[in-house]
Amino acid sequence: MRGFWIRGSGLELGPGFTVTPEPHGGYLRVAAAADVTREVLAGLAKTHATDVIGLSAHDASGAFEYVHYRGATLVREIVHGCFDENLWEKLSGLPEPWEAWRRPPKLGKYDPIPAGEVAQRVYAHFSFNGVVATNPKAKPQLTTDWAKARKAKKS
Repeated sequence: MRGFWIRGSGLELGPGFTVTPEPHGGYLRVAAAADVTREVLAGLAKTHATDVIGLSAHDASGAFEYVHYRGATLVREIVHGCFDENLWEKLSGLPEPWEAWRRPPKLGKYDPIPAGEVAQRVYAHFSFNGVVATNPKAKPQLTTDWAKARKAKKS
């Protein structure tokens, strides 16, 4: 990943990083001169004791990678279609509020996902790239358990 976001203001990340404040949400958009590994993202999250979010989405192929660190902890990691088209390749951590899949993701299963829509959901949830969520209340996961759906609708 060459771009990612880090929560905070006025952070010094060192050479090779260009930092631009996001207009909403308290995050900084970071562009890197070279590809950034997950280890670097985890190190920045730990060093600055904050959230770091990486997202790479390729709309044409439906491939995307998402990683979210909070401090020294991996909160969520998703890899879909990066090595094998439409395949859920990696799922770590618990689902986040922006996730609303047609079918629950299953590791090793094929499922075409529009990467552009995933990116828009992430942008809206975290208020990245000037995109602000129109409804801040998280949408429930689609389900066929009607009792569970009615309970979610009441809350």
